[in-house]
Amino acid sequence: MPSLLQNKSSVDDQLDSSARQILNASDGVIKLTKKLLIFSSEVSFSATETDINQLLRDIQHDIEKLLSDRIELNYELEVDL
Repeated sequence: MPSLLQNKSSVDDQLDSSARQILNASDGVIKLTKKLLIFSSEVSFSATETDINQLLRDIQHDIEKLLSDRIELNYELEVDL
């Protein structure tokens, strides 16, 4: 189906070439968007309750290894996070 842009550009070959490039690029964007929508509908997410305090305690040693000896890591954790 010819587009309005193609119909208007038939007078000028340069404009016609630009119109084709724009239409080809927009077709590519449409295809990519459809693929992304299909992919996103296939991915499932599940929420789970996590004890953030325990998570921080579990990685504390690893974080301390990354810090220099001049830096001390202190946690001030809230209850029931």
